[in-house]
Amino acid sequence: MTHEQFLAPMGHDYFKQIYLPFSGKMYALAYNLLRNRDEARDCVQDVYAELGKTCYNVQLSRIT
Repeated sequence: MTHEQFLAPMGHDYFKQIYLPFSGKMYALAYNLLRNRDEARDCVQDVYAELGKTCYNVQLSRIT
């Protein structure tokens, strides 16, 4: 499955609602814990990747 296929059911509005309001706070928390910009960015990205997988799995479970 491609990245585009993975994100298609969620759409850009979903991204705006879920990611944008919390990304800054999550980055600040990660940076405070890790004290490294790159690691903090990676941490936030990992969290959202897992969230996306979970949401995708929930959508699949509703279909089947």
